[in-house]
Amino acid sequence: MSFTILLRLLAAHFFADFYLQSTKFCTKKRKLHSKEGWFMQLFHALIHAITAYLFVGLWTYWIIPTVIFATHLIIDIVKYAYMKDNLQHFVLDQILHIGIIVGLFACFRGTFEMSSSANSRFWAITLGYLLILKPSSTFIKLFYKSWHIGRVSDSKDILKETLDSSTDTEDSLFKGGTYIGYLERVLALTFILANCWEGVGFLLAAKSIFRFGDLQNKRDVSRTEYVLVGTFLSFTVALITGLILFQIINA
Repeated sequence: MSFTILLRLLAAHFFADFYLQSTKFCTKKRKLHSKEGWFMQLFHALIHAITAYLFVGLWTYWIIPTVIFATHLIIDIVKYAYMKDNLQHFVLDQILHIGIIVGLFACFRGTFEMSSSANSRFWAITLGYLLILKPSSTFIKLFYKSWHIGRVSDSKDILKETLDSSTDTEDSLFKGGTYIGYLERVLALTFILANCWEGVGFLLAAKSIFRFGDLQNKRDVSRTEYVLVGTFLSFTVALITGLILFQIINA
């Protein structure tokens, strides 16, 4: 089924862009004025090309890794040269990459139809779990980063307590909020795919109880709003992803 190729290409993109790239790696890529920066850009584009080639598994179609390498390199250079580290440019960057993948798939769809017989359900589920972990975490962090409220000091304190914050405090576990976000989205998505909506409701209720236990002090309404937004945004990402996957695997 040709649709499986699209799912594989998307899974390869998110795996290479979020799971095979560290924060230090991204920082080095920004140094476009140095040889190190250009080397990192080329190396990252090569990683994307190899990952796409391996995930798709059409060994004679060198056009796939070639296009992925060239387009990803160009988009990333433009990104680090002209774009800022904010939510709008993050979304734009991902739209461009996904657009290239969809365009590549559309151009060779007839050929893929003859060459692929893989299971689309497996790749749809794989893509779903890849999306709700690091990509969703990055989206939520940038969402909070772009949301300025009240005094700067209050905003920083609240941000430390948001769902996907990876900032350590003396009273919190290292990246505790991040891993809580991972686990709750994985559980929510699993419940949806298993058609167990009671589990989603129980998970949301349990999370709310624990969160509201920290909100008994009425010192700041903004803190309450941040916690609620973080919880519901995380669950919304998991729900939308789950509903789309549920339709794909049951089609």
